Amino acid sequence: MAKSQIAAQQANDKLILERGVIGKVFGSKDHAPYYIVAIIIIICILLMTYIMIFSGGYAQNKEALSFIGNFVTLGMGYIFGKSTS
Repeated sequence: MAKSQIAAQQANDKLILERGVIGKVFGSKDHAPYYIVAIIIIICILLMTYIMIFSGGYAQNKEALSFIGNFVTLGMGYIFGKSTS
């Protein structure tokens, strides 16, 4: 029992060392791209909300909102459309 707990703790410590500081934020290398894209999507949505509320709405900022919206749809396509073989 104690040997298995020690082995599990050593494996966990090894994973922590492999991931490093950035890995603590974004996770392992298998999931990091998804987390980075998710953060970019959230930032874009917040930026779009800011533009809609404080810069006169959609009519005056169609091009800016369309440009930012492209990044949101691109990121969502990456997250939901990526398949592994």
